[in-house]
Amino acid sequence: MQLATSASRYRFGLQLADFLVCATCGVFIGAADAERGVFNIESLDRRAEFTAVPVDLTTYDSEDVAARTARRARGWMPVDVVIRAT
Repeated sequence: MQLATSASRYRFGLQLADFLVCATCGVFIGAADAERGVFNIESLDRRAEFTAVPVDLTTYDSEDVAARTARRARGWMPVDVVIRAT
């Protein structure tokens, strides 16, 4: 995943992943840990091509590191994050 400089990183409690938001408008772009990532399809120009039903948002505050890592291994895709300056 390549990021323009307008993307900001944020880390929540366990600090296991970088959550990426637009520094200009605050829209969630995606998130990535060392191996996997998830992307906000609605932020893409070609979002109409993705037809899967969105997953219900849930709070994961009660997860420990092992549970969170296992859940992401099941649901996130492999990722390679590259940051480029513009």
